[in-house]
Amino acid sequence: MTDTRPGIDLPAGADAGAFARRYLAHAASQLRGYDDATLERIATQNLEFGAARRAGEILVRIHDLDAETTVIEIVTADAAFLVDSVRAELDRCGEPAERILHPQLVVERSEDGRLTRVFDIDDNADVPERAIVESWMYIEAHAIPAARHEQLAENLRRVLAD
Repeated sequence: MTDTRPGIDLPAGADAGAFARRYLAHAASQLRGYDDATLERIATQNLEFGAARRAGEILVRIHDLDAETTVIEIVTADAAFLVDSVRAELDRCGEPAERILHPQLVVERSEDGRLTRVFDIDDNADVPERAIVESWMYIEAHAIPAARHEQLAENLRRVLAD
């Protein structure tokens, strides 16, 4: 089933339903207390954010959820110790993570980085030819002043590039 919701421009193979299933597979334990509608909104916003990512690019977006919570979203190629590295950098910057959702998704992208397919499989399954495993992170922290968002995003990109 292809997503037909307004605002999401995805090729037919980039099934938003498969994305939501894989993205939210562990949300019940990692984002406790959120209702289904909130989790669906988080998945939709992250799909829109990560729909285009060139090879080697590290996407980082930081925004305020409300007056008490800042959200950090990351989409990058999967690698060992990503969560540990992000946690350590946030701690070093005095902005520890309160919650982390960290799904690894098996996807295909076009040469220009557009998401063309989301596989409804675990990242530890046999990865189909031309598919890649990506880490998608949704992190909540206590409110981070907006003036610090850009520098924090740069710090995270630097750490993840290492």
